[in-house]
Amino acid sequence: MFDRVIERIYNDSIIHYGIIDGTEKNTILFIKAGQNGTCYGYRDKYLRIAKRIQKKYGITVISSSNPFNGNNPMDDAIGLIKDYCLQRSWVFKDICIYYMGISNGAIIGAWYGFLYPEIKRMLLINMPIGISHWHVTKERLGYFTQSAGIIDVVYGEFDESYPYIDLFKPLEGENLRRHIIGGEDHNFTFRMEDFLSLPEKFLLYDREPIISAVKISVMPRKAIERVDYDGAIIFIDNEENINSNINHINNKLILKVLDIEDPHAVGAFSDEDALKVKTFINRILSKKTAGELVDILCACEAGISRSAAMAASLYIYLIGPNKDIDPIWDNPHYHPNRLVFARMNAVLDPDASLKISEINKRIKINQNALSREIMLYRNKKGI
Repeated sequence: MFDRVIERIYNDSIIHYGIIDGTEKNTILFIKAGQNGTCYGYRDKYLRIAKRIQKKYGITVISSSNPFNGNNPMDDAIGLIKDYCLQRSWVFKDICIYYMGISNGAIIGAWYGFLYPEIKRMLLINMPIGISHWHVTKERLGYFTQSAGIIDVVYGEFDESYPYIDLFKPLEGENLRRHIIGGEDHNFTFRMEDFLSLPEKFLLYDREPIISAVKISVMPRKAIERVDYDGAIIFIDNEENINSNINHINNKLILKVLDIEDPHAVGAFSDEDALKVKTFINRILSKKTAGELVDILCACEAGISRSAAMAASLYIYLIGPNKDIDPIWDNPHYHPNRLVFARMNAVLDPDASLKISEINKRIKINQNALSREIMLYRNKKGI
């Protein structure tokens, strides 16, 4: 969910603004949905972008619904942003707005963006090209680029307006660029990632991610008792081992959890435990500057089950759902606790949690890795 959704009435229309608060001062990504679109978007695609951008860049994201009735809704949006700046003690004249408009939302940006100098860049996606009003669109895009604003125009190969994109040629230059996404239609039906990655590619391309490097390690309890470590530690173990000699490590979270997978058993990993981890990790991220290494060590008694599951879930949260398989699941020396992984996966990012089939896929990969290791051992021993 958004941190909050604000409802405002403008020219007899109700506009909803979903907000994800960032840590980066004076910077906002503003998303304008297509005609009659919600602030969440189909399959929560705007919410997913908002969370992704906030986590990766620390930027505040505001996503707006679009009950467009022919009036300029950006006056209301800028009013909301002024109020937001006041709440955050930001100076509005110093604000930098990145505008992302989809379909009719792209037309709104093209027609009215030049009126607001706070908008520095615009990403206009699958903007309908109406020949009858193209002269207006062309003129106002020119106003924006003449004021040093940068526009990236993006079309899917199968969008209805694709045949007319040569109309942009006279405008193309350093401040207006045209891009074609092969194999996609007006709604980006075929690959959601093609759509979700657009603001990173065409608006935030020169910004340094907060998380540019992530190191996640897994160790047994006895190893962390001997190591000097400057990063953060998540220590998850039985109650009798909790008082291990780790006082020399300052930045740590300790969880009293048994290595069991029955969610109803006493001592099993709980949603409350997962929330503690999420709070701990987000506090670490809030203190990082762009490009700084995020270094986290996960530990349990043997460094095989609970800590491996914790590390696997953090890989997904911090790096992405396709990057967690190799270092953890495809390693025969780890056997991630399925309860820890499932609950961490559900709590860390409820709007983008893995499906059961995706979790089972990872379990299968881990089982195959163990089978390969056993086969290699038997061959080596001649068994």
